[in-house]
Amino acid sequence: MGEFQAPFVEAGIRWRGIDINADMVSIANRCGVPVELADFTRFHPGELFDVVYCSQVLEHSLEPHSFVEQANSVLRPGGLLHIDVPNHRSLTALLRKLNPWSHQYGFLQPPHHLIAYHTGTLSSLLQHHGFSVRKLTVHQNNDPVVGQPGASTRAMTRIVYAVSGLLGAGSLLVAMCQKQLHAGSSGLVHTE
Repeated sequence: MGEFQAPFVEAGIRWRGIDINADMVSIANRCGVPVELADFTRFHPGELFDVVYCSQVLEHSLEPHSFVEQANSVLRPGGLLHIDVPNHRSLTALLRKLNPWSHQYGFLQPPHHLIAYHTGTLSSLLQHHGFSVRKLTVHQNNDPVVGQPGASTRAMTRIVYAVSGLLGAGSLLVAMCQKQLHAGSSGLVHTE
């Protein structure tokens, strides 16, 4: 939570962080990360944003349409949405599905991960709400650029990550999409 605060501040980026979990907000605030307690689907910031960044969030929501619609409503025309979620068609998900003793089915992990995504379902959801999907990629969970900070360092996990990367079956889906400039448009935005 708040892993990007320091780079954002160093780059002069004005940002707002929200979380629905009061414990996570408390932890972030104690660590000096200014995060607000709010439900994103009901968030009324009073301003529009250039970027909405949601990492490992959408799989926790039973209202993905409301979530993506809200992202669209708080973005400026041409604004960017970053969403990353677990890849339900990854090698890790497959191994979990094959494990008869697991209480998880791939990346369905109640009560936390409530909906599972793969490239087709995530792309369809985003396009349904007017986003132009500019890039939708699969990555290893420990990818140095888009991976999760603190990804497991256990030897067996690193081997699974490496094999999944070689097979193109990483456990992380990353979508970069853009809000349309106006109805019927899907052009890129030039900013100065």
